[in-house]
Amino acid sequence: MQELAETNSPVGAAETLEWSVIRRITWRSVPLLVPGYIFSMIGRVNAGFAAITAWHDEQS
Repeated sequence: MQELAETNSPVGAAETLEWSVIRRITWRSVPLLVPGYIFSMIGRVNAGFAAITAWHDEQS
């Protein structure tokens, strides 16, 4: 990728700009997505535990 940054062609500059934008979007979106993923997993585990508990209570 370094070779593209050193060339003076418009294609190399466009690809460098594209990767710069993608990297910036990634760095801004990942901190929002990670807590959402963690809360989603906690919710699924909690719902699964509640279902197992309710099923166990019905069997008793």
